[in-house]
Amino acid sequence: NINEINNDQLTVYYFWAMNQKNHFINILKRVNELKSDFPKVHFVGVNKDLSQTDWLSTIKKYHLNSDNQFRIKNFDSVSKKLVLSKMNKVIIVNSEGVIVDAFADIYDNSTLETILASYKGSAKSQDSIANSVK
Repeated sequence: NINEINNDQLTVYYFWAMNQKNHFINILKRVNELKSDFPKVHFVGVNKDLSQTDWLSTIKKYHLNSDNQFRIKNFDSVSKKLVLSKMNKVIIVNSEGVIVDAFADIYDNSTLETILASYKGSAKSQDSIANSVK
């Protein structure tokens, strides 16, 4: 249930794959930067290419919080539904489980950080945040 995962917070879903190890390392660095800058935002990693056993091993090896990490069992099906053509894509979901931005790029500071800063730094409603990216 997405509302349980979001934990009543603005949530950024990011995607990673071990077959793209440099991307994996870079995205973890970027997420850690964003977590530091936006501590009220919840970040959730989604793996696209590992078996359950390999995924658990990777979570342990890289000291990732398993409560904030998930894996896609059938990437082909999910990638079509979520339009996951780029690995830098993040999906931003508000505390009510409504998608605020389905096409943000984790490295696009202007769009991503504007949304996150609005959530962190003001009393704006989630609707105001969503409207700021339209």
